[in-house]
Amino acid sequence: MTSPSNQVRLLGGSFAPWATSFVALLALGCAAGAVVAVVWAARTLVPMLRDGRAAGELQILWQLEAEWASDNMTEVRARAAAALLEERRDPGLDEVLRFLDQVGYIVRKHGIDHELVWYRFYWPALCYWKASNSVRQQSLKAALDRYDRLGWLVTVLMSVEQRRGGKGQVTGPTPDQVRDFLLAEARGGSCRGDEEESTEEPTQMTPL
Repeated sequence: MTSPSNQVRLLGGSFAPWATSFVALLALGCAAGAVVAVVWAARTLVPMLRDGRAAGELQILWQLEAEWASDNMTEVRARAAAALLEERRDPGLDEVLRFLDQVGYIVRKHGIDHELVWYRFYWPALCYWKASNSVRQQSLKAALDRYDRLGWLVTVLMSVEQRRGGKGQVTGPTPDQVRDFLLAEARGGSCRGDEEESTEEPTQMTPL
């Protein structure tokens, strides 16, 4: 007859493999559950993060648009355009170029979608860049370096124009188009190409 102590040892020996297998299965199930949870979280959160990022980019762009269309900047742009038409320097031109340079800085720093920027700033950036070429060439190198991010922005926007139009080499606005743009700016409102100048007031956006 088997003693009680021997029975316990026998039961313990037969239980050990089963318990080990159970623990292993439990751990495997927990790991699988964790993987499922991570996958679910990724599929749920990534679109939310993307939507939040897009909303943030639009908010920044609206803020830039609001500043560009403000009464003060419109007056500065008018002075700058008049000076370019008359081939003379004006402090307003530097202010306009520095603003567009700031747009380039913000686009690069925050990774704003290039097509969003193209919709609003392609034409003014290209026209002011081309129109101010001779003035910028006359400046000191230190002054030229102040607009390096604007030069980067012009290159980026021309790439978007080329991609959207399916064109070969994109040269930007023609001299006549630049002149028409400056004339419209000098009157207090810009136009693009042969499009008629809009008489509607710009939409006011709420800044951040």
